[in-house]
Amino acid sequence: MEKKNLGEVLKEKIEQDAKIDVTIPEFGETYELSPVISEYENVVTTQENVQENIQGDIQRDIQGKVSELVKLISKTERKEKYPVTSVRRELIGRLEKIKDEMKDMDTYVRQDIADENLRDEDIFRINEKIKDLEKQIINVIEG
Repeated sequence: MEKKNLGEVLKEKIEQDAKIDVTIPEFGETYELSPVISEYENVVTTQENVQENIQGDIQRDIQGKVSELVKLISKTERKEKYPVTSVRRELIGRLEKIKDEMKDMDTYVRQDIADENLRDEDIFRINEKIKDLEKQIINVIEG
């Protein structure tokens, strides 16, 4: 079952009940109403006793003409300091890079261990660095 947001539910309700087309603006969009709509709006607010008749007239006059009467005049892009999607992508990329580096490290350490000429001090130093790496990984996991 597709989950609808509040705007889509409201749009469907208006289109079904009022029988007029509805446009849901995106973030930062600015629309301008045609003078025809503004004129009807003024009449409706000043003469409430005939509101139903006027709304009926509005529906007949503007049905199917919304694109002519409501025009997009500007759009402002949303600027986020740290966009969620790019941070998530960056994190996944870092995890992939670490995974590749771990494979490389495994290969090099195994080669070093197999090297008969490697001194015990060098093996001890590698072992200490791997212990430090384990601690850092545990820190990341535990947060």
